[in-house]
Amino acid sequence: TLQPVAGALVLLEPGMPQKPAVGRVLSSTGADGRVSFNGLAQPRYTVTVLAPGYHLATFLDTAAAYVSL
Repeated sequence: TLQPVAGALVLLEPGMPQKPAVGRVLSSTGADGRVSFNGLAQPRYTVTVLAPGYHLATFLDTAAAYVSL
């Protein structure tokens, strides 16, 4: 529908995911469907997005500054 999804959980991890998680930060999207993370120092991150009623989406070890679903 190309409509923003408010309240989606966004997890950000440096590089590839590890178990247990190391350096993971998380936040939720706002009403506009966006989330920002400040103070990131790594060149690559894994981005995972979870929202009720949607499929889980993960971008592994990406250098992208912006991710859009």
